[in-house]
Amino acid sequence: MRTVGLGLLLATVLYSHGLDYDESYKARFTRAIDSFLAQDRLCISHTNFTMPAIVARSRRRDLVILDYLVEVGFLFSEETALRRGRRGPKIPAMRFLLTPQGEKRYKLRLDGKDNVMGSFCYGHARVAQVTGFYEFERQLSEDPRRMVYVEYRYSLADAEVWVQVSRIRDTFSEIPAVFNSKTQPLPGEALLVLDRGQWVHEQQLIK
Repeated sequence: MRTVGLGLLLATVLYSHGLDYDESYKARFTRAIDSFLAQDRLCISHTNFTMPAIVARSRRRDLVILDYLVEVGFLFSEETALRRGRRGPKIPAMRFLLTPQGEKRYKLRLDGKDNVMGSFCYGHARVAQVTGFYEFERQLSEDPRRMVYVEYRYSLADAEVWVQVSRIRDTFSEIPAVFNSKTQPLPGEALLVLDRGQWVHEQQLIK
């Protein structure tokens, strides 16, 4: 799940926890984050998911997941070949293309190093508990609106059946934790902005 990553900023732009807030704010923050999470789907990402993809047949571990996505109808595959270097021999390979069902679940995302990765989305999260919130000092922000950094824990709200098989769980280490989040919620963070009287996730304000 995408997080805000504001750790370095917090040391300089935050002041005392919960100043002039009451418990009702937690409910408002929860609604704002849940509104965002309803649109921001949970996904599995991989470098080989950037479509169209051509993968050498010798890369068997990579083909396991791609072949599975063919089985569930998200990808179409066809035989092709890759050349080793400009004048090297051709080696057997598979080309993978999105199907209409795959396009509905497909999304391009950035990893932690700003590399573009393809993703297949499978479900949604929801806030289980707001654990902390801190307001930015306005004079240190370029935005005159009130902004709050919220720490929360989330759990799985819904998930499609295809992501629950062992091939997915064994390949993507985060999947078991996500499915256990109903009893062991996972940590998340969000930046909320008070926009026209309503708290809104900052990503929803980006045009």
